[in-house]
Amino acid sequence: EVDLIPYEKVSDDFYVLLADGYGSNVGIKVTNDGLIIVDTMLAKSNQPLIATIESISEKPAKLVVNTHNHMDHTGNNNSFIKLGAAKLTHGEMSNNDLNIVTTNVASHSPNDLLVYFPDSNVLMMGDSFTNNWYPTFWTGGLAGQTVIIDKALELANKDTTVVPGHGFITNTEGLKRYKENATSWVNRIMELHHQGLSTEDIAQDEALNNLLKRFANGVRPVKDLKRMMEHFINKTIEVELKLSAK
Repeated sequence: EVDLIPYEKVSDDFYVLLADGYGSNVGIKVTNDGLIIVDTMLAKSNQPLIATIESISEKPAKLVVNTHNHMDHTGNNNSFIKLGAAKLTHGEMSNNDLNIVTTNVASHSPNDLLVYFPDSNVLMMGDSFTNNWYPTFWTGGLAGQTVIIDKALELANKDTTVVPGHGFITNTEGLKRYKENATSWVNRIMELHHQGLSTEDIAQDEALNNLLKRFANGVRPVKDLKRMMEHFINKTIEVELKLSAK
């Protein structure tokens, strides 16, 4: 007996698989002639992923879309392709036959895709937005993160279901809060870095620790929070300095 992955039905024809422990969140759009699957989790999640999708709909997978190419979002692409699904490539920036709007920006990775389904009013954001973790804008820095969130807010409206790569389903208000927190997070880290503080000292900063709570870390308890925080602070400084030097 395979355990099914928890999921939510967010509109008449759209389901979101909540991926804690399996890899990425997954979007399932049920169309007349098959399923559009956004992101496919880690390879090890193959059996529960397939079983969960089959419990939602008996229709075949007809299209796989990846928000970016990291393995926790692409691990089961080949399973669906072997079953006859096509894969939407980054070159196809919109697919009006299927009523998907896609737009790409370098934020978390060099090719982050926002995937919006206007008729279901669901926006899949991949790791350009994760609301149970710190911001991970390792390619585009805060600037890239801001651009992709602004693009998301242009596509979406107050009733849009906004799905992060990891974390919990939210809406544009949640996305706006995240943008404010991410901006404050980077600005505070860089301010303290330019004052000459060490990573260890920055990690002790009260304002930064208060911000940390807003990134909903309680959703995903971390074994060694101090070490992880120092790692993220170092990565943030490294990315921002590299981009400011360009």
